[in-house]
Parts: sequence; C-alpha cells; structure tokens
Amino acid sequence: MVTKTIFRKITQLHGELESQINHIYDDDDDVVRISEKALVYIDEAIRT
Repeated sequence: MVTKTIFRKITQLHGELESQINHIYDDDDDVVRISEKALVYIDEAIRT
C-alpha cells in the first residue's frame, strides 16, 4: 500500500519534471538531450 503511494508520487513528479523541462528548454537541443538522459535515469530508479 505504502509502496504504491510512493510509486504514484514519483510517477507524478516525473511527469511534472518532464513537462517543465520540455517547456523551459524547447529551443535548446543540447539541454533537452541532457534532460532526457536524466529522465531515463529517473525511469530506471522507479523500476528498481
């Protein structure tokens, strides 16, 4: 039960982070690429 709540919160925060990154760095390809790498690490952390 607690694990599901934590998972939901992390997933929500991940979504918010992703949308903020996309909003802020629309024009800067390098920053977007770095941000996408960070999101991949977050995805891996969520899954483990």
